[in-house]
Amino acid sequence: MLALKDQVCRYSEQHKSASTADIFTADAIENVPNFPSVYFLDRDVFDNSKIGLPSIEIRLAPVVLEALQDTTDISTKYFSWVHLWMPIISMARWKNELTGPLSRPRADVNILALSMKLVLWAPGEDPHSRNPRHHEYLTLKSVFLRAETAGMFSLQLLQALILLTIYEYSHAIYPAAYVSVGTCVRYGLALGIDKQRQVEIDAKNLDLEEQEEKRRVWWAIIILDRIISRSATSPEPRPDDLLPVHDKDWDDGNINADRIYPVSAPASTNMGMLARLAQSAYLLGRVYRWQFHPTGNAQFDGEEQFQLDRALRALLNLTYLEGATRLMPICPQTALCFSALIILHSQPGRISPVVPNFGAAMSLQTTPYQRHAAIAEVLQFLRPIAQESTRSTAMFFRKKPWSIEKSSPLLIHWTYLIAVTYLRIKILLRAMSDPKSAGTYHDQGVTELVAQAEHGLDTMKQKLRLLGKQWVSVDENLRALEAREVASML
Repeated sequence: MLALKDQVCRYSEQHKSASTADIFTADAIENVPNFPSVYFLDRDVFDNSKIGLPSIEIRLAPVVLEALQDTTDISTKYFSWVHLWMPIISMARWKNELTGPLSRPRADVNILALSMKLVLWAPGEDPHSRNPRHHEYLTLKSVFLRAETAGMFSLQLLQALILLTIYEYSHAIYPAAYVSVGTCVRYGLALGIDKQRQVEIDAKNLDLEEQEEKRRVWWAIIILDRIISRSATSPEPRPDDLLPVHDKDWDDGNINADRIYPVSAPASTNMGMLARLAQSAYLLGRVYRWQFHPTGNAQFDGEEQFQLDRALRALLNLTYLEGATRLMPICPQTALCFSALIILHSQPGRISPVVPNFGAAMSLQTTPYQRHAAIAEVLQFLRPIAQESTRSTAMFFRKKPWSIEKSSPLLIHWTYLIAVTYLRIKILLRAMSDPKSAGTYHDQGVTELVAQAEHGLDTMKQKLRLLGKQWVSVDENLRALEAREVASML
């Protein structure tokens, strides 16, 4: 059963393991119609046939259904927490159409409910209770395998796979997370949800809510792909691709085509959290393209770096203008913007004369005086982050009480990147001021900068530990940070 405290569930490690036979009945897919292969072999023929896709149903065994004894309890906890930072499931559709009193049982909806329950899991204090590869996770993985074998093909199954991917990423289950996000991309492309580039209002398609849900699912895939793959496995969004509507409008069922903006639109307060998160992911993807696939034209690449810097700072400034700096520690779009800025300005040998540059601070090709000035600038840039990043007191996000340990797992990598930046500065400053080293730089300000870097590093470690109360992947980030520190890696 789902735990009733703190919106999370913890599973005992004493569960018996489930075999494939336990998870699915023997005749689970015997009478399932074959998926029309022509859908993939020759899409024109499929579209011309007008046959449509079959509704695939598989029978889940009692061991799976027992985990879903109270879907109302699961959905209540899910929509009061996960939905706030990854709103991809329509609450109205879930309550009225998929799980309402008149809705028929569907295997893909049950699988989605199982994924909703899984992503609510939180580790305990005991080291043995921090193993995310528990019975329910392994069961769900087996369920997905059988659903794929049976040819199940639906938006709800894709949503379930997205939640599974979030779970694997958040708890450092690799390489499964890397493989799962790639599967999400392929599945989304196969469903055609990447083509929500215009609002279709005609006699055949008046369901704006369904279009919006598909759009949100596709953007969630892009966001996860940019974070997990660190490159563009999914297609690069076009400037005219549409963003999700404001999250409150979607929850209220108030979808207005006039309030749907393209990804190239300037960020504004009329956009919701997911829309701005999508813009951040779009810019992060462009930063990765700039990083891994330079054009070879130094002037063009420099201008691209400058434009990306301006766009990312504009998104961040909107947060400040809204007076929402106290929400910086829990806002995933802020995390992606800072991650992109750090990556943008940390590339050795690509120092820009027009933007504050982390690369200049770390480069051994610059003079000690230049490094000192660049480091001071970087610390000035990071200071407000350190000041705001460890607020453990109650905050309010979308009118709900919040704390850092209940924040989005998308914040983890951002916090780690900033911690690494502080660590690199600390190591470099100590090397610069070491009297035994050649080229020692003597300046009374160096000691103060070292203290600032150490304070920032300790602050980021503190934030990671807070996030680690919910997300096991933090353990791996802290170990990686320790390894960097021991090896004095720049």
